[in-house]
Amino acid sequence: MASLEQARALTPLATEFRYPGDVMEPTMEQAILALAQARDIHTYVVRLVEPHLQPPFST
Repeated sequence: MASLEQARALTPLATEFRYPGDVMEPTMEQAILALAQARDIHTYVVRLVEPHLQPPFST
């Protein structure tokens, strides 16, 4: 399950590695871990929000 700790760990990555070449790029291990954490957080948030969504309107 996703945790606040995982979200906090991802926050610096939003700016630290945003522009390739400006600063060091993440290692493959860092990238894989960050992706796994982001997926966990996404899944957690979707599960929280989904029950509150209204069905799409048909046109």
